[in-house]
Amino acid sequence: NRLDAETQTFTSYQHNPEDSKSLSDNRTWSIVEDSQRMLWIGTENGGVNRFDPLTQTFTHFQHNPNNPESINNNDIYRILQDNSGVMWFASRYGGVSLAAPAYQRFYNLRNIPGDPNSLRESSVYSIFATPDTLWVGTFGGGLHALNRQTGQMQAFFNDPQNPNSLSNDKVYSIYADPYGRVWVATSGGGLNRYDLHTRQWKAYRYTGDDENDISSNYITVVRPAGGGRLWLGTLGFGLDLFDTYSGKKIITYANDPADPNSLSENTVYDIAVQSNGDVWLATARGGLEKLNPQMGQFVHYRNQPGANNTIASDTVHALYLDEAAGILWAATSEGISALHLESQTWQTYTTQQGLPSNTITSIQPGAEGALWVGTTRGLSHFSPQQGVIQNYDVRDGLQGNQFSIASSGRASDGELFFGGPNGLTCFSPDSMYRNPTPPQVHFTHLELFNRAVDVGSDVLPVPLQYTPRLSLAHTQSVITLHFAALGHQISARNQYQYMLVGFDTEWSPPRSLRQATYTNLPPGDYTFWVRDSNNDGVWNEEPARLQIYIQPPWWGTLWFRLLALFAFGGVVAGGLRWRMYQVNQTNRKLEIVVAQRTSELRKEIMQRQRMEEQILQTNQVLQTKLDEITRLQIQLREQAITDSLTSLYNRRYLEEIMRIELSRATRYQHPICLAIADIDHFKRVNDTYGHQAGDQVLRQLSACLQSQIRKEDYAFRYGGEEFLLILPGMGMEEGVQRASQILDTVRSLQVQYEDEVIQVTLSIGVAAYPRHSNNVDHLLSLADDALYEAKQQGRDRIVTP
Repeated sequence: NRLDAETQTFTSYQHNPEDSKSLSDNRTWSIVEDSQRMLWIGTENGGVNRFDPLTQTFTHFQHNPNNPESINNNDIYRILQDNSGVMWFASRYGGVSLAAPAYQRFYNLRNIPGDPNSLRESSVYSIFATPDTLWVGTFGGGLHALNRQTGQMQAFFNDPQNPNSLSNDKVYSIYADPYGRVWVATSGGGLNRYDLHTRQWKAYRYTGDDENDISSNYITVVRPAGGGRLWLGTLGFGLDLFDTYSGKKIITYANDPADPNSLSENTVYDIAVQSNGDVWLATARGGLEKLNPQMGQFVHYRNQPGANNTIASDTVHALYLDEAAGILWAATSEGISALHLESQTWQTYTTQQGLPSNTITSIQPGAEGALWVGTTRGLSHFSPQQGVIQNYDVRDGLQGNQFSIASSGRASDGELFFGGPNGLTCFSPDSMYRNPTPPQVHFTHLELFNRAVDVGSDVLPVPLQYTPRLSLAHTQSVITLHFAALGHQISARNQYQYMLVGFDTEWSPPRSLRQATYTNLPPGDYTFWVRDSNNDGVWNEEPARLQIYIQPPWWGTLWFRLLALFAFGGVVAGGLRWRMYQVNQTNRKLEIVVAQRTSELRKEIMQRQRMEEQILQTNQVLQTKLDEITRLQIQLREQAITDSLTSLYNRRYLEEIMRIELSRATRYQHPICLAIADIDHFKRVNDTYGHQAGDQVLRQLSACLQSQIRKEDYAFRYGGEEFLLILPGMGMEEGVQRASQILDTVRSLQVQYEDEVIQVTLSIGVAAYPRHSNNVDHLLSLADDALYEAKQQGRDRIVTP
């Protein structure tokens, strides 16, 4: 109830089952007003309600057992907001929950079992936003339409019994045109059109019966081309210009080895269309391409190793064309590259400038020339003009640290969307919360020689926080001071700097470690300063201080030093007189000895010169032989661990690599993914074309695998037509995604042998350490069993234990 003090009248707010914005439960326990003048109401069975006095509406926060980010219980007894802005909710039966503003700047849309307004599948591959609807494509869960005003979700997916449905549930790209049609590019199902007026689906596929059909059913990107036409990028079949009226392609642009002006590589990840009609393409291995549709010719932008004015990598994942600034931004596997269109010069930004990863997967514009970029290690806000990068990761509330290739979108109101394996991250940059309050740092405890000092002892009569001056003996030479910041908004992001005035000349580098250790400090007076920053990098300019006095030993006192000085002066004076007498006597004897030795030394010098010349000649001969032995050892080592046919590592080297990587994974607690791949029907290749053709397939497939893995990964020829990939640092989900990319690439691989074109597919078994096993042999056995299961299920697929 609310009392109007002037009119002495009450307004009652009660639960209305037919009004989703009414109070969730009439049994209320507590009411708190936060710093934004919002009211938070704890209820007995309805969770927490936030009341907006302006709109007179309630927002509910209730427990969902399928959502780990929901409040932990619906019986909320007490509510508190602390000085850092964090809301605390105490339940009588479910413990304590907290909601920090820093966690609320990102909203995630993912699969929540039992929630009809969530995604059917969390792996988001494509996004397109209109003023009213957010279209989200998933890899295996179909297409979703989210009403941006009501939050209601509608899902579209393939129904084998209904031909008037989405043709495939793997959605790579989405485009909603101005005529009420939504174009959906799928992996395996071709191009789909959904008419918003008739609610009807129509699929355009490659059938092989009509040369005017689209080139492939594996479409990676769809973009408008003007005049009722669309640009369609494919997975391994080049670029199509598609006529939406006739439902046929107009022309296909593909790689022609005999034509240097043709498309360099046939897998297209992203497309950007310039106002003059030029089309920019991001390719999987062919760098950046510019197509002049009038001429039908391509300009190639490839990486030039060792050159400065070049794109960072030939693997380009996404594009953003900023025509106002005259810059094309390319998200590559080795950083962000900016092409200045007028000067045709490149500029690249990597982890050296502060990015969390060099693998950039998606890119969207921000305010005032800034960029938002998705990476394999979080999301970054990048301001090229100011040279400032702000990184966010899963601790900030993102769907995860890894984002999918070209999976991002921007609404007309500025809201941004980035998709990844664990869902869709949504946020409005203009209204993002930034924590303005630096936390207060406090001393927590003291250690001497790495052992905690008890409060109440002679050294620490009262707690360290309340100790104005610390007095230590010179023998207490290893001192560790512990401190902590009182702030709960992503406290893992808090940074600390300290300085011991009288010993240090500057602040220590910022770091998250909450302690400082000093050893063997000279006697004297010092002041220890420590300051901290909050999760958004706002520093507390008023450091906490602690005075420290190191007592001198008895031999370091003033009276002892004066007495020692007088005694030393008398000894020095007598010693000098005696020393002068000895020097004179010694000089006379030395004159005689020097004359004798000078003659002897001349003879010795001549003999040594002859010996040194002989030794030098001998060393030169030995060095030449040693260099030759070293070269032969290196060659033998390479032959011992490398397969001669494929140039991959052989099975002998596997045990050594697994021992090293498992030791590293155990030490740093990161996963390892193993993938065993086998060429399907390889015997048929040998029987049909001959063993030389089979060798050509093995060599070309090995080169393909090498191109699909990172520098830190390992590729082995496991035996015959089997291959083994070791992917350090990758968990199960990332390993399966990498294996899926390899499958798609191999499907498009064409092996040329004499006049024949040979196409092959792979079956892959994937297992991960430590998820499936901590034992190498068991892990290999599990991956091998999964491979066998993939063969049994029909080949050309991935199976996990």
